[in-house]
Amino acid sequence: MYLIMLIFIILAAMFIASGANNMITVATALEDYFDLAEVPDYWFATTYEEEAKRF
Repeated sequence: MYLIMLIFIILAAMFIASGANNMITVATALEDYFDLAEVPDYWFATTYEEEAKRF
């Protein structure tokens, strides 16, 4: 009985750890992708040519 409980506790801890790891990976994936793609930190869009020339 104790062995079965120990196995379930170990499995539960493993699932919690993998879930936390997955959440961290998903939360930081967009920033890592932007770094890999070399996306600029700031960008803008405008329809006015005067503003576009100013920048």
